[in-house]
Amino acid sequence: MNLKVKFTTTTTDDQFLGYAVKAEVVEAEGITPYIFMYRAGAPELPSHKAVDVFTNVASPVDIEDTPENEPDLSKHTPFYRRKSVVLWCRSADWLEEIKNRIDSDIANLLNTYRVLNDENNYDNEEVKTYG
Repeated sequence: MNLKVKFTTTTTDDQFLGYAVKAEVVEAEGITPYIFMYRAGAPELPSHKAVDVFTNVASPVDIEDTPENEPDLSKHTPFYRRKSVVLWCRSADWLEEIKNRIDSDIANLLNTYRVLNDENNYDNEEVKTYG
């Protein structure tokens, strides 16, 4: 199970100094590339345009329960998953922190899958008889 994630950054040099980082899954083996969770936003006035918000790197449960690319509103949930995320911040320090957190969350996701899929990790055994 592997993910290859490309991080790209940009900086503005004008009076509104800002930084952005884009994390994009470019290759996935044994796991879906759709690991970035979003919550669909409500339309805002006057444009009636909705802005979706990144919430977190998906957990194994999120991956099982949440659709890709757009929310399934028939199930009354605003959440969905994408293959990439772009986050903006005001300082280079925050930019590095964001990259480090995404990196850590992806590593934790893969580790969780490995632990859950390793039958040797189940050390508590309980046998019950019914009837």
